[in-house]
Amino acid sequence: MYYLLDTHAWVWWLTDSKSLSRKARLLITDQLADRSVYLASISVWEISQLARSGRFTVSTDLWEWLQIGISIPGLSLVPLSAEIAYQSTALPGEFHKDPADRIIVATARSLQATIISKDSLINKYKGVRSVW
Repeated sequence: MYYLLDTHAWVWWLTDSKSLSRKARLLITDQLADRSVYLASISVWEISQLARSGRFTVSTDLWEWLQIGISIPGLSLVPLSAEIAYQSTALPGEFHKDPADRIIVATARSLQATIISKDSLINKYKGVRSVW
């Protein structure tokens, strides 16, 4: 089984935040050992946008922090392919309009992965499996 980290799950795991559920923390740690944890490249964009707007800060250079975050052993970065970009606009059923979340869901569907997310809209969406 494959797991795709939602952006906040990735950041909370990297920063050892108490906002990350115990279940999610254990699952990420276990699955990294199996090399079955993925991160959509849109998450790098999303964090960069949040930093640019002042809603996310790190104590080091942001690019260095991102490089460390995507270089975690066992984590694979999934590039935004043309198919995933298209699929994000054609998700079945009702889903919200946030483009980053749509791309994350389309990426999970492409990988047949379970999303690790606290986002209630993702967790309620019938088009994907999720855990928290």
